[in-house]
Amino acid sequence: MKGPLGVKPEMYKERHCVALSAGRGLTTIAPFSTVAPKTPQKYHYCIPPGAYPFFDPHEENWLKADMLETVSNERLDQPFLAGKRSNVSLSKVDLLEVRKAILHWLGLSRLTEHL
Repeated sequence: MKGPLGVKPEMYKERHCVALSAGRGLTTIAPFSTVAPKTPQKYHYCIPPGAYPFFDPHEENWLKADMLETVSNERLDQPFLAGKRSNVSLSKVDLLEVRKAILHWLGLSRLTEHL
């Protein structure tokens, strides 16, 4: 592959994400951004400031399911919580909304009723 590792409008900085599936040294992720989408869609989901201790307590965190990626496990790390790397998870409600957003992006909106 030629060229730089990241090119705008690709997301190429360190950020939080949800791991969706993993295997063969790769993980498919849905990234979060503190930059709100210009026009929020059903494939975006906002987690408000202060909802989780591993996010910035003063900023919204937007799941951007339209930017799904498959990355090497070497690129992944655990977020900091109380000064150390920790396993963290979203609430059942937030995880359900993440799943819905992903289905909307994939054109499978009709399946959201089965979650």
